[in-house]
Amino acid sequence: MGEDNNHGGEAGSASTHVKLVSEGGADAPEAQRARFWSPEQMVASCITPQQMDNFRAYNNVCMTLPTNDRYAFSVTMEHAAKLDEGVIPESMLQEFEANAAPLSQAARLKVQHAGRVWFILDLDKKYSVRMVPTGLLVYSETL
Repeated sequence: MGEDNNHGGEAGSASTHVKLVSEGGADAPEAQRARFWSPEQMVASCITPQQMDNFRAYNNVCMTLPTNDRYAFSVTMEHAAKLDEGVIPESMLQEFEANAAPLSQAARLKVQHAGRVWFILDLDKKYSVRMVPTGLLVYSETL
C-alpha cells in the first residue's frame, strides 16, 4: 500500500501538514483514512478572525528566528510601543532584574520587525522579545 508523503507540496519538499489518523468510531473506510491538516486548518475552527491574523503573523516571523534560544519570561504588551521607538522601558529593565537576568548599561535594543520582534544585545548576552496574542515573550539566545 503506497503513501503519498507530499500532500499538496512541491515534489521533494517537506510537508507542513500534520497527519491525523482516526482510530475507529465509524464503519466507513474514509473515516479511518489519514487526514492531513495545516496548522491554520487545525486552529481555524476555534479562534476569531483577528486571532487567526495574529497566528499567521506570529508564525511568519518566528520561522525566521534562531532556534538556539530558550524561553526566559513574559511581560505585558504595554512595552511594545517603547520598544518600537528603540527604547528599553524602565519597567522592562525591572522585569529582567526580577527574572535574574539584569541588563547592564551597555544593553542595546534592535527593532527587528516593528510591533513583533526586538533584539536586546547586552555584552555577551542576547535576548529576543516576541509579540504573541497574549503578551511579549522574552527568549535568551546562545551567542
